[in-house]
Amino acid sequence: QSFLSNSMLFSLSMDGGVGVANNTFSPINVYPNPSSEFIIIDFEQVVNVECYNIAGVLVFSKQAKHINTSQLGKGVFTLHIKTLGGDLIDSRKIIVN
Repeated sequence: QSFLSNSMLFSLSMDGGVGVANNTFSPINVYPNPSSEFIIIDFEQVVNVECYNIAGVLVFSKQAKHINTSQLGKGVFTLHIKTLGGDLIDSRKIIVN
């Protein structure tokens, strides 16, 4: 497709399709959210969890399916949930109150 804008000719071409790659992982649930004591990561296997604060600073990284949130302090955190091999499964925002 070509179009003319301010006396300049632009050409746009698109190769391939658009979409989301197939996720080979099972659905994951993170609850309760918000939480003041703990978060459960409901997934078929133990996962690596990286927790980042709102500034993007790594707060902790560990293998777990249960996270004690009482030591985090109040705020919004992002969990990067990964396989033990390091592949990203999901990222979730949690609220600690």
